[in-house]
Amino acid sequence: MQSLRSMATLALWFSIFDAGQMTISSRTEANQQYVVKQKSVFGERRSTESDVLITADGDRLYGVLVNEVFHLRTPYTSMVLKTRRLAGLTFNTEPLGRTAIVSILGDRFTGYLSDGPLRFVRDDGIEMQIERHFVSKVILAVRPGEDEGFSLSNRILAGDSDEFHGRVIDPRFRMSTRYATLPVVLDDVRLMRIRGKYGGRTEIEFVDGKRLSGGLDPMKFDVLLDIGGRITIDTCAVGLTKLE
Repeated sequence: MQSLRSMATLALWFSIFDAGQMTISSRTEANQQYVVKQKSVFGERRSTESDVLITADGDRLYGVLVNEVFHLRTPYTSMVLKTRRLAGLTFNTEPLGRTAIVSILGDRFTGYLSDGPLRFVRDDGIEMQIERHFVSKVILAVRPGEDEGFSLSNRILAGDSDEFHGRVIDPRFRMSTRYATLPVVLDDVRLMRIRGKYGGRTEIEFVDGKRLSGGLDPMKFDVLLDIGGRITIDTCAVGLTKLE
């Protein structure tokens, strides 16, 4: 089976549904994926001068968010996100009180933060520590050249709302069928549907139209996020991805 690496750029989609399955589909594109500048986030236009912290009461504070990183736990992975790579955060508006985070690349993550209060320095120099349940949103200022040097790779859709970009480190998988164990390389895959922790078969549709079903191995794989950081996606936890 001919590799697609020399034919076009691989774009890969992962989608995790509440039905307890993950869908991976890939297609080739002649055009490179370009970064779309995140000028607005959560219905608010990003300032070029100050970060904006909007309280639950609607007050607006202008200054700098001092927290350097955020630790986010999702049903499918845990991650550390650098604040300088983020465009905004919103708190306690997602189902079950989840936090939603949008990156400068347009990535969207939802989950639960393990960090303490937000540390914020107003433009007049006053330092504040604010508990997250008092905050509605933080809209981070546009930083000069923040999106330069990025080239988007794989697009990953997880659950009902998460969407981010990254590269699957090892694209080689194995499929155990009733008659044999066969190698699978993502470059040759058009669609791969991985069932979640409740079991079931994985179905693959190849670029040449052939199909294969069986048990996929490994069920965990590593991804390098385009905004930085490495995560391990656990498909066995896929049934927990959409929390209702």
